Amino acid sequence: MAKRITDQSGKASSTDFEISDDGFEKYKFQMKNRQNRFTGIMGGIGAAFIALIAWAGIMQLTGYKLDWMALATGYCIGYAIRFFGKAVEPSPFGYVAGALALLCSLAGNLLTACIIFSHIKKDSFLSLLMQLNVSSALYFLKAVIGPFDVIFCLGAIFLAYYFSFKKIKE
Repeated sequence: MAKRITDQSGKASSTDFEISDDGFEKYKFQMKNRQNRFTGIMGGIGAAFIALIAWAGIMQLTGYKLDWMALATGYCIGYAIRFFGKAVEPSPFGYVAGALALLCSLAGNLLTACIIFSHIKKDSFLSLLMQLNVSSALYFLKAVIGPFDVIFCLGAIFLAYYFSFKKIKE
């Protein structure tokens, strides 16, 4: 059976067309075949790096610890994965986006801590970043992360997952 698509007034026009019931399934199949996991994931990684640089740059310029930047990074990662990967399925795009958002939130908070401590020590940010090891990174994260950081990190994971693939509606 076919469905007749008409304009908003309900009147037939020259732009009317019919969609067969199996047409949606064909469209869905074509969309799934157009997906590209590699470019989607690479686009998400690139967006994560750009978002981290922006997070650190804004923190350096303003001098404020901006927890909401995690949400912005989550959105950027999710949108980049959907755009570059032409994603329509949550697996693996949504899961990779959530993992990248988590890593990006942790790295953003670590960069924030490094900027704060470089201002306190009156030292260069890059020299402090070069001296960073696992134990000092954990120390910095413990010193900086609070309850709002956890909430914004969870929000970033949700946004990255939600925006990482296009929902196909009939």
